[in-house]
Amino acid sequence: MQHNTPSTQSISGPVEAVSSEELIQRLTSENIELRQALSLKDAQVDELTNALAILKELVQELRDEIAILKGLKPKPKIAPSLLEGSKKKANGRRDFNEALRKES
Repeated sequence: MQHNTPSTQSISGPVEAVSSEELIQRLTSENIELRQALSLKDAQVDELTNALAILKELVQELRDEIAILKGLKPKPKIAPSLLEGSKKKANGRRDFNEALRKES
C-alpha cells in the first residue's frame, strides 16, 4: 500500500509557459476570490453558531417546562465561574467573601 504525501504527489496535465508577472497576477486574483469566499463562509458560520445557541436555549427551556409539568425541578441556572484568570481570581475571592458576609 503506497501513500502519497504532499512531497511525492505530482500534478499531471498540460503545463503552459507563463511569465512570472502573469503568474503573480493570476495568484493574486485567485487569492482575492478565495478571501471573499472565506469571508462569506465566516459570516455563515457566525449565523449558524448564533442560530445553534438560540436553539439550545429553546431546547433547555422546553426541557425545563417538561420537568415542571412532571412535577420535577428544572435545571438550575449556574453562572460562569468567577475563579478563572488571574484578575478574576482576586475578584472572585472578594465576591465570594462578600457573599459569605451577606449570608451571615
